[in-house]
This record gives sequence, structure tokens and C-alpha cells, in this order.
Amino acid sequence: MSKPSTDWILFNGKIFTVDLKDSIAEAILIKDGKIQKVGSSEGIRRHAPDTVQEFDLEGRTVTPGFIDCHNHTVAYGFSLLGQDHRRAREFPVEDVEKALLRAQEGLFKVGVTAQKEAGASDVMIQAYTNLHARGELKLRSFLLYGIHLGRTSVELAQEAVNKYSPGGDDTLTLGGVKCSFDASVSKRDPWLYEEWNKNYTEKDELNFGGLIVPEPQRHGEVVKILHRAGFQVCTHCHGDQAIDKYVDEIEAAIIDTPRTDCRHSVVHCTLPTDYALRKLAKLGDNVVVEASAAYLYFLGDLFAGNFGPSRSRRLIPFRTWFERGIMTGNGADYDACDVNPMYSLYAACTRRPRIGKYGSQPFGKDECLTIQQALRLCTINSAYCMFWEDQIGSIEPGKYADLVVWSGDLYDLPSEELLNQKVEMTVVNGEIVYSTDT
Repeated sequence: MSKPSTDWILFNGKIFTVDLKDSIAEAILIKDGKIQKVGSSEGIRRHAPDTVQEFDLEGRTVTPGFIDCHNHTVAYGFSLLGQDHRRAREFPVEDVEKALLRAQEGLFKVGVTAQKEAGASDVMIQAYTNLHARGELKLRSFLLYGIHLGRTSVELAQEAVNKYSPGGDDTLTLGGVKCSFDASVSKRDPWLYEEWNKNYTEKDELNFGGLIVPEPQRHGEVVKILHRAGFQVCTHCHGDQAIDKYVDEIEAAIIDTPRTDCRHSVVHCTLPTDYALRKLAKLGDNVVVEASAAYLYFLGDLFAGNFGPSRSRRLIPFRTWFERGIMTGNGADYDACDVNPMYSLYAACTRRPRIGKYGSQPFGKDECLTIQQALRLCTINSAYCMFWEDQIGSIEPGKYADLVVWSGDLYDLPSEELLNQKVEMTVVNGEIVYSTDT
């Protein structure tokens, strides 16, 4: 596969545009790294300049580049380098740069062209900035400065505001702050209204979990400080009681300092109550959900065992979010899950755990998405969670040519076959950044 210039045509393909109509096209004209036209092969080729290079897709499927709106990309890079990813915040900037370049390579290989780094340290931010300045950062990256990991406090929020301001460009943006509210499902820590289960049907008596922040009663002040400074506030919440409290805090911050289009994020939002769902819908474009579909696959038995039969069917309710107009994106949350977005597509469409200790459908089927909805979840919706929906996330004129060519037709395959699909080519800004032929 020869490498075209940034002005070229892809034709004779099946192109899932993920536009508002979920249109399927045959060809794309790319000029200066952006999509100029989308349409039929005949129409695009007939009106294209003679100097434009052509690439025959030979019937292959093309999607927008996948967008991961909650990941730990530096940690992923250190894992690929054979180093302890749990120490990612301790390495010097030169090592972080190497890890980022390795992560970029790994993500392009699975079709991810943009990502949100959930909880960047000062050194990580410097590493991203250095690579961007040298032109080596091609993976679009939206950074959240991290005051999470049980450290969320008013003092750290104020320190973040004093140190950083939101801003950036279409490749690198520092746009938000990552906070923690509750903790890990594996340890039955998140804050619930009812006791945790264990082994699916047993009760973990008198264990309702709780909040891990030093001063839970002041978390609302944290949200207000970051909100007033113009940051996107992204708070880790698994438990139903924690989610209820956080959405109230978002609403209070907006009343205190009116802003529109804040897109504050409920990260994970694993067990929302109907109260939270109504509040999320009411808040509209001031809030988003950043969920992790692949939890249902990789952590399915753990989640089902700890939440129990009744609550498991309410976990990560994608269809409800879609039906109620609650903007929802998806993130792999490495290393809880694999970064390959095919796992997220599969899990969103089937809700089946990898092993099935408590049966093949402990989460039920009512919240399953269609493949078209799942693709939207992992592309344009996730772009929205990063304020980039006008630049990337769908294949439409004027947007950057961030594309993926796949080995199979994602819309026509049985769900089980999604896990076997391979990326044949990844394109960013009209440039091939990964190809099976190179």
C-alpha cells in the first residue's frame, strides 16, 4: 500500500459516515488533511482534480477514527515498554515522552485517533507539550489534570486553577480536571444506597461503600472552583448514591456561576438512579456521561457478583442514556480494559461478560445498543465529550480526515465477529499513520 499525499481519493468502499442520518457513502475526497467531499465513487472521481492520487478500497469498510474519552494513555505506553504502568506518575519527562510515542503507535494500530488522558500529572502535561511542539504528537489528546486517586480537595482544586488555564488546539488541549468521588467496584468501595452483594446472590452485610475524598462534604466546593475557572469537571462515580450527590453538585455550580455548554462529566456512571437520569437529562449540554462499555466484558463477572442480580440489569444503561438524550461517550479505561475499541463495540451491543460465571446475560439485553449506536458512542459522541464534534468524529466535509479502514463490514457481521476485526489502515489529518502493508 503506497502512501498517498494528503490530497487523495478513497473510492469503491463502504464508508460509514456517522453523520446525523448515518449515511453510507462510497468515496471521500481529502485535501490538505481535511475531508472535502463525500459521496459516490463516480461523482467524487469525476469532479476531482487530475493531480489527486486515488486509492481503491476494493469494497472495504471505512469508519471515522475511534475516539477514547477516558483512558490512561501514558500508563498504557509504559506497559508496552515493559515497565510498571502503576508508576507512570513517577517517571521523568523523557521517559514519559517515550511511553507516549509507544502508546500512540499502539492506539493507531487499533484505530484510535483521539483520546482523553484522564488524570495527567505536571510531568505528563509537559511531555505532551514537548511532543506537540516537535510535531511528533499526532494522536489528538485532550488532557485532564489529575487531582483524583483519593486526593480530591478544595486545596488541590485551587492549586490546579492557579497553575493552569483551559486551552489548546485541535491536536492538544488541556481542558479539564479529573476528580475522584468513590473508588473501585472490585473492592466494593463505591457509595451505594443498598448493601453490596458478593458472589452474586449473597449480601455483604452493612457494607454500603462510601466516598474516598478527604472531605466529602466539600466536594461541591471543588466543583464550583473548577467550574468558575472554565474547566470541564470530570468526576469518577460508580455508586448510585455518589452519582446522585455529584449531579446535584453540578447543578449547584451552574446556578452559582451560570455557564452553558459546560459538559461536566460523570465518569463511569455505573449505577445511575432514575433521579440521576432525570437530572442528567435536565442539565442537557452542561453534562455528559463517559462510560466504559468494555467493563461489561472484561469485568463482567466481578461487576455481576458485586452488584447482584437486580442491580446488574441497571448497570451502564446505554440504551436508556440514548433514549433520554443524555450525551454518552466511551472510554477503555486502561488497564481495567483493553484499548481495542472492538471490545467496547461488542460489549455495548451484547452486554455479555467474557467468562460468564453467573450466566451469559447477567446484565440482560434491554440496554443493548445497535451496532450503529455503538459506533456513534465510540466516535462522534466521544468527540462531543472533548468539545471536538465539529472537527472529528464523523466523515463529513470540513472535518479532519481521521479515518480507519477495517478488514470486515462492521454493520453486517454477527456480534461475535466484531472481536476478530483488524485495522488495515489508520489515517490522521489525511496522513497514513498505520498500515498493515508497512
